[in-house]
Amino acid sequence: MLTERHRCTYEITFALGSYVTQIQLLAKEGQTDSAKAAEDSLIDIVNIAYNCNFVNMNTVRPNHPGIDWKETRYGTGLQVTVTETSAKIENSIDTIIRNNVNTSRVIWFLMLTTNKHGQSGRHSGYNTQTITINDLVRQICALPDQLFFTAVEKIKEKLGPWFSRQNNSDLKVGGYKLPSVSPVDFINHHNLWDRLDSKEEVPPAVFKQLQVFADDFSKLPLPIRIVIAKIVQHAPTPKDIFQPLEIELDEFYYHLGDDERDELAQILGVIEKKYHGHLAQTNPRIAGDGITINYDHYIQLSWRTSEPDMNIYTALKIYYLAALTVEDLYKAFEQVDFSLLR
Repeated sequence: MLTERHRCTYEITFALGSYVTQIQLLAKEGQTDSAKAAEDSLIDIVNIAYNCNFVNMNTVRPNHPGIDWKETRYGTGLQVTVTETSAKIENSIDTIIRNNVNTSRVIWFLMLTTNKHGQSGRHSGYNTQTITINDLVRQICALPDQLFFTAVEKIKEKLGPWFSRQNNSDLKVGGYKLPSVSPVDFINHHNLWDRLDSKEEVPPAVFKQLQVFADDFSKLPLPIRIVIAKIVQHAPTPKDIFQPLEIELDEFYYHLGDDERDELAQILGVIEKKYHGHLAQTNPRIAGDGITINYDHYIQLSWRTSEPDMNIYTALKIYYLAALTVEDLYKAFEQVDFSLLR
């Protein structure tokens, strides 16, 4: 059984990670409204976590140059950004100098990422400190109980839709969502009508297959489900619905946060044990010593249960990318919500 604090820790980690992942996906598609909205959503959370009094400068002056927030007591400036480069930091400092922005010589950067931790630096006489979502979560988790639960309530208030539907006593999801009727558009897209003896059998058979998959998938622990969602998101799209969904192991590391990298071997072990995929060795070749055999390692996702035959992972990805969005695809697996299927 989880203690209340442990349960809340897991909930806020999930919520903040999910929220930032959505912002990153939208930013890659050129949609920056969610990143701008994060300035309002996160400011109170950061203030509680770091005992600060930041105010949103964009409410005073739209598109405020160089910084988004300013600490009222010490003058520290802060910029919220999805860009994780040193050039971004340097350009922002240059903008502050060029526009004579009234701040202290300390500028923070809240980077909307879960792939790294922050670090300090210096540019043109300004001290810089980057904070990532990983850092924010750790800071919240280090708070004493009263402040910790105050932060939790604020996160629930600001990021309510991103909280998982989980059972309070464990780490498993407490349900899943499917469309209320058989997904005819999904069947049409994959030309499944002739896969059974009669066309009348196809819609209930496909719906049942999706239902069995969703029920089984919803029972995976949340950390594993999140990693699988990332595999589905980043793996190249196969040409047909019978192929496994796969991504090279070395490449996939770059899409993970530090904790996920540390636990990946155990996560892959559970994925294989639960029959959702495995780590495959491909392209065997003799090393330079003439003895050792080297392989490429790929994470493969595959889930097949009954007729009409298909790899559900691949079939869902192909359909979502054709009919919906990458964001919808990620959220479907992350939240076990396939209700957008038609």
